Amino acid sequence: MSAGAHTLFWTLMPMIVSPFSARLGRRISPTTVMAGGLVLVAGGLAELALSIGAATSALSLAPGLIATGVGIGMVIPNLAAAALDAVPAPDMGKASGVLSTSRQLGAVFGVSVGVAIFEASSRGGDVSAGVRAVLTTATVVALAGAVAASAPRALAWRRGLVLAEG
Repeated sequence: MSAGAHTLFWTLMPMIVSPFSARLGRRISPTTVMAGGLVLVAGGLAELALSIGAATSALSLAPGLIATGVGIGMVIPNLAAAALDAVPAPDMGKASGVLSTSRQLGAVFGVSVGVAIFEASSRGGDVSAGVRAVLTTATVVALAGAVAASAPRALAWRRGLVLAEG
């Protein structure tokens, strides 16, 4: 119960933020909001990696957990919107299935890789070092995701610029 209560900072944020970020994604661009969310996730994870330790209080983890949760709330609805916007209407069911399968596989592989990193980094019983290594790796992956989410928008802008000049 205690662990669940202390992680509410993180778990409630997607429920609160997702409806607003979905509207924002429709207004500007789902990939832009998604990229911003991934940067926020990376920032939250980095903050957690820097502050984690045996003596760290649950309340001192709140800023990193909140930032990560808000970022997740920005990513999830806009990821679905971007995936479904990328295909014609008759293929939306297939795209939804591919997205769902990809998310499930990503979760399984993400946990597996995280456990392997934790095991390799916490030799000698230093749990904090293992957690820090996992959070640092997740930070880098989130930043890579932000770059990947930004790439189609940047390429489209560049293509439009070339066509306008050409």
